[in-house]
Amino acid sequence: MNLKKKSPVQLLEEAQRQQAFWTARERELRVALANELAPYDGEEKLTTVTSGDYVVKIKRRHNTKILPGIDTADLSEAEAEALTWKPTLSLSKYKKLVDTSLLDEFIEVSEGLPSVSIIKREG
Repeated sequence: MNLKKKSPVQLLEEAQRQQAFWTARERELRVALANELAPYDGEEKLTTVTSGDYVVKIKRRHNTKILPGIDTADLSEAEAEALTWKPTLSLSKYKKLVDTSLLDEFIEVSEGLPSVSIIKREG
């Protein structure tokens, strides 16, 4: 049996491959846990759930992106200022708008990756 020692480059490559696997697995498990304990209902919010000996905090966020083909000519000055040009959406300015109906035509909202904190209860 050939038990050749691995080089630092081989060790790093293996570690990076494993890290990519476990990062994807953690993301998959985080989404599954969040969906089981606090299903996404289209709202951004923080939910705290007790599960056995654990307190689980689930923060739901949105992902937003500007849809292609936006014509800013019909936007008010305040609506246009809510867009920064890559274009990206300035959520703080957008949330201050009273009426977002025209701007909403150019925005796609999707479920963001939830953040999940698990705290073991003392007890």
